[in-house]
Amino acid sequence: MAKLEWGNPHKRRLIISYLSDWLLVVIMAAVFFAIDLIPPFHRDFSLTDKTIMFPYTEKEAVPIWSLAFISVLGPIIVMAIVSLGMQRNVHDFHVGVL
Repeated sequence: MAKLEWGNPHKRRLIISYLSDWLLVVIMAAVFFAIDLIPPFHRDFSLTDKTIMFPYTEKEAVPIWSLAFISVLGPIIVMAIVSLGMQRNVHDFHVGVL
């Protein structure tokens, strides 16, 4: 593991600024999972209600694996190609993923 140089004030300020960003990400994830634990509101409904009828589909329009790739992995791969491949800047990649 790389040793951090705390003596350099620029690096110290940079690391502290990232710590606050990552702390915010962790807090937001904790809030998301806490909200996920709240039980939803349930209401009875009629199966013959015309206002909520839609045709049943066996196959979803977008598969879950494709959705995960398009929304998460795709942008990370593009950011990695641009920031690490073309510009060779790890800082830009880190900020982009954050």
